[in-house]
Amino acid sequence: MDCYRIKFSKHQKKIIKMIDMGEIFDITSYLKTYNLGIIQKYDTAEITQKFNQAENGALYKVLKDGVSRYSVGTTPSAFPELDVPIPVPKQLTDDDYEMKPAKLSFNNLRSTVEYKDKTYNYDYCAGVYAARSFDDVKEFLFIWQYLKTEGLVLEVENEITALDVGVFFYRKPILPAEIAIDNQYINPLFNIFEYTPVKNAFDYVDFTYEYNYEWLKICSEFIGRRIIPNPKLILFIKYLYRTKEQLNFMSALIPAYLAIIVSGIILFIPNQDNNIVIQNQLADIQNAIQSIEQSNQYLYEISEELKSIKIEQVNNYELKEKLNQIYNLIQTIINGNDDIPLSE
Repeated sequence: MDCYRIKFSKHQKKIIKMIDMGEIFDITSYLKTYNLGIIQKYDTAEITQKFNQAENGALYKVLKDGVSRYSVGTTPSAFPELDVPIPVPKQLTDDDYEMKPAKLSFNNLRSTVEYKDKTYNYDYCAGVYAARSFDDVKEFLFIWQYLKTEGLVLEVENEITALDVGVFFYRKPILPAEIAIDNQYINPLFNIFEYTPVKNAFDYVDFTYEYNYEWLKICSEFIGRRIIPNPKLILFIKYLYRTKEQLNFMSALIPAYLAIIVSGIILFIPNQDNNIVIQNQLADIQNAIQSIEQSNQYLYEISEELKSIKIEQVNNYELKEKLNQIYNLIQTIINGNDDIPLSE
């Protein structure tokens, strides 16, 4: 990347610190560290309650266990030993049936995702961990890509788990027109079942979970990878989230900027009424070099000189002497330090 500094937000700086500490190393660990995930889950108790309300105690006429609708017959032929057995409908009576309530099945509240020749299974009743917002994921991927490009982290392969793939599920409401009605069970008095009828739990929910394969595609470069900080990252944090190149670039510009300001301040010294202006200018200089003073001996000395200046405690001659010392240090940087090394 070029020498222009990317201005990280407070939250992004915390992310970088957590990466350096080893707390964040992939998408899932990032989401969990900052509580940016959510458990996508159906409330089985609520579904069961809706099912019971809809059934309202309905019973269904079901064949008793062990009772069959058919008996075994044979096809008549000239050679009885060659007769073929065939099912023959029986005349059933009410004693062959019993009244039973329907059962509720949650088996359809599940899903699978195919990724890189593997199948990952998800049960919405048990819960699926997913990102609250894909924007959060994109913010982390931006930091990951930046640190990787700057050589501040290493990437290693990592086993892909269902947790890694599942973060791209999202909740979607079901419109009333999309809710299917199972006419088979509308009037149980006219229905006879060979087995206990089973109702679909999906008929009693008003939202569904879908998988966003586009998000998966965007993140495919990062899934199955984890990042490990290298020693340069701690220096990057130490120098207020600037790389060596960025520091050198700033160090080349700041001295010229400081020389102009200091020479201007010296002109104000004869007028005592300009003390406030001078003090404010000195504060601006200190703020300008604070972020990189640790990377250069002369900038550090300038910072220390600035700290020692108290406008109300020095006369014009003393102030001018101190400013001349600072100006000379600045000229030393400009004339002899094109590339300022970092102390590592």
